[in-house]
Amino acid sequence: MVDRTNASRHVPRGGALLVTLLVLAALVTPARADLEAEAGRVVAAAHADTLATNLGRYMLQGRWNEVLDEELYAIAPKGAWSEKHPAWRAARAWLAMAIRRESLSRLDGDAGRMLHEVVIEHYSSLSSDERARTIAFYESPGGQAWLDLRQKAVAEAAYGQPYAIETAPRADYKRALMAAKKKVRHLPDDQTHAVYDFTNSHLGQQLLGMENNIISDVALNILSSDLEAILIAHGDAIARTVRAEVPAMPPPSTKTYLGTVTMRPNRTLELAIEYHDHYRLAGTYRLEYAPGSMHWAEVAAAAPGIAPGESRFLYRAAGGHLSDTP
Repeated sequence: MVDRTNASRHVPRGGALLVTLLVLAALVTPARADLEAEAGRVVAAAHADTLATNLGRYMLQGRWNEVLDEELYAIAPKGAWSEKHPAWRAARAWLAMAIRRESLSRLDGDAGRMLHEVVIEHYSSLSSDERARTIAFYESPGGQAWLDLRQKAVAEAAYGQPYAIETAPRADYKRALMAAKKKVRHLPDDQTHAVYDFTNSHLGQQLLGMENNIISDVALNILSSDLEAILIAHGDAIARTVRAEVPAMPPPSTKTYLGTVTMRPNRTLELAIEYHDHYRLAGTYRLEYAPGSMHWAEVAAAAPGIAPGESRFLYRAAGGHLSDTP
């Protein structure tokens, strides 16, 4: 089961808190304004916010698939269904679209703000001369063509991920990417040399390393955490939407899925208890009960008729009763 509740925090009240917040605001706001003033133009020239978002979306793919599976098992537990169930594919598609719709507005809120702050902070680490050279390159004809190719390549690679819903088929993205590649390949000689010189310079390599390694990793962490926030806040409504669209799904269960129980040839019962943390399988704990030991009879009763070599799913009802049915 997934706990979607947020832990409450005790927030102090009164004049002292107000004074503290005002002091912090006075300290933080100018610093943020300074960063914007320093790096705002180079960030705009590089379309760095869009690039960071799509790099994060591209990096998110593995986590995205994990979240979808975990949420499907939160809607209907393991043992009741799997990817082989006839309703699984449709439910997964509806779930993905429901989460993606919820994700769109997040870029106008905390997720987008944090992505922008990461971008501004790292681009502001460039010297004024480096920022000027970067802007000059990105505003040149060759630099614009190279940047367009890079943006289209990342956008195509991130196709189908949250924080955007593409309105064109992926084939269109691939065609646009191929056209951008062709344009860069057929640049005039002077522009080709300018692109080569900049992208292979120390500054060009510094920018690529900053974007592909540091910014993309932080963007992944931001979007991954935000995905969990979406499900904590809207998971129940999303589950109702998926169920309404895919009525062939298994019914919900009030029991908690624990893992599996397996009987060895010597009739020892081995429990593999799964621990899930924020829509992620965090670990599996294994317990063993030999015949005649404490709890062996209780576990065996939860899987009536289990035979040596057989495995079954294990669930716990609200009162603590174990069973092999969801």
